Amino acid sequence: MSVTSIAARYKSVQVHTCTPGQLVVMLFDGAIRFATEAASAMAAKDRARAGERISKAHRVLEELASTLDPEAAPELAETLGGLYLFCMRELVKANVAQDPKLLADIVEILRPIRDGFDEVVRRP
Repeated sequence: MSVTSIAARYKSVQVHTCTPGQLVVMLFDGAIRFATEAASAMAAKDRARAGERISKAHRVLEELASTLDPEAAPELAETLGGLYLFCMRELVKANVAQDPKLLADIVEILRPIRDGFDEVVRRP
């Protein structure tokens, strides 16, 4: 069994056994990682890889947006929904302009939100 397949199996088990809060943190981690990888691809002039990573980050943000529950927390859902939408638009702009600075800005927006969710998830 290859290291890649072992890692994929581990990740699959991790996703299926985590709490909903942990899954949200993992989604943020993915969006941040994909945006960072896209910026690196842009620096390397690898437009195809940058576009593929931006697409993945966009899909993660769509998933995060779809999990918002306006009935449970209307103000939070509205605020986060607006931030996710803004980040998705900025991803598209970054891809068109091949501008890694826009991706860095997205990471700066997402990281504190991710850290806030992580703090809540870790509370006993």
